[in-house]
Amino acid sequence: MSELKPCPFCGTSVVGIEYDGLYRWVECGNMDCNAAGKVFAFLTDVGNADHIVANNWNTRPIEDGLRAELARLTAELEREKDNCGKFYLALEKIYDALGMDDHTGSCIPEIDKLQANNARLTAELAELRAENKSIRHILSLWKKTEAMKEIDRLTAELAEARTVLKSKEIIIDNQEKRINELAERLLKK
Repeated sequence: MSELKPCPFCGTSVVGIEYDGLYRWVECGNMDCNAAGKVFAFLTDVGNADHIVANNWNTRPIEDGLRAELARLTAELEREKDNCGKFYLALEKIYDALGMDDHTGSCIPEIDKLQANNARLTAELAELRAENKSIRHILSLWKKTEAMKEIDRLTAELAEARTVLKSKEIIIDNQEKRINELAERLLKK
């Protein structure tokens, strides 16, 4: 038999397969929750009945989808961090080409503004990541019908977060283009 996942509503690992002679189901042992999985009737004692019931309890497409999306967004954020690192290396080269020893400040106001904006966008991306984490926590607090309403709301928030993330990426790309244009102009002088 497969190991049972914790209850999706309260998070307890005290869950078990129940059997009354005809029906089998998974039930949460938390008396405040008392969630139960799908009930199946087996007229005979089918050898894999417990496996079927456990597999149905452990199937969580929405939660698995959210985890996959979170992993994808986390990987995307790591790629963006790497891109930011490359941006700052290019900026260091510009400073060196201009003969500037103090890399903490700049005589070019546009670059300072873009650096500040990039820092703000990076912080906003971190907040979005924290919001994605809180979605998983909220899912564990809701029960049956309340959980479905919350899942719909969180799915909409996730879609909005994806839209925001995409727009932030576009802003960052535009800023990098502007910096490259400024750098080219400065190097031509």
